[in-house]
Amino acid sequence: MENGIAIDTLHAQLLDLSRHDEYGFEELRCQDWGKANSEKYNKLKSNFIRSMRRLAKKAPVKYYNGAYYMFNGKIYEAVPK
Repeated sequence: MENGIAIDTLHAQLLDLSRHDEYGFEELRCQDWGKANSEKYNKLKSNFIRSMRRLAKKAPVKYYNGAYYMFNGKIYEAVPK
């Protein structure tokens, strides 16, 4: 998989995944977060970090033995750096 195609594919897949309700990103996009370190800001930041961790677990790119791999529909292919 060429670099440009890999990046475009990954970007599209991550955007699609981030729109699922299970991650809760939509509620984070639609609010004013307030001032840094306020109670509301810290709560939203915590929710964002939790959502990012859930998204990372489902991400189509994996890291193993010093290399990144993307699923092409059949197998995981190494992605050139």
